[in-house]
Amino acid sequence: MDEVARRSKVSKATIYKHWSGALALAVSAYGGVITETVPVRRTGDVVTDLTDQVGRLAAAYAGPRGVVVAQLLAAGAEAENGPALLREGFFAARRSQTAALIAEGMARGQFRDDLDPELVIDLLFGPIVFHLFNGQPALPPGDAQKLAAIALDALRPVADR
Repeated sequence: MDEVARRSKVSKATIYKHWSGALALAVSAYGGVITETVPVRRTGDVVTDLTDQVGRLAAAYAGPRGVVVAQLLAAGAEAENGPALLREGFFAARRSQTAALIAEGMARGQFRDDLDPELVIDLLFGPIVFHLFNGQPALPPGDAQKLAAIALDALRPVADR
């Protein structure tokens, strides 16, 4: 917090008015970086958009950004309010946008209409995060897209499979 105050040329009190601590500041800042790096795109083809998003997130997490994300998640797991902070400050905006995209796919008939978009998000993006925590190398973007394709195929209406 001292370094942020120094670089921004404001007092620490000013910074603490906006963020409760270093973890809150880091989650807010890095959540913005990832949201800008991997925006939720809407081309009209939800399956393509989701497959692309999974691949782009895997690519982002395969580099130094993935190391930072793993560190934030680990710090958040240990902090008193960390899980809520991560949920709200790091994941919420992207999850909300992605859930809306999945709901759009359900409304268009690209997916079954009995899906829970939040569970679909976990299914699609969980393997990427799992690799970060499992001590494995980052999930290659191509492999992430293959997993997404398998999952998304299983979510199509039965008549379309």
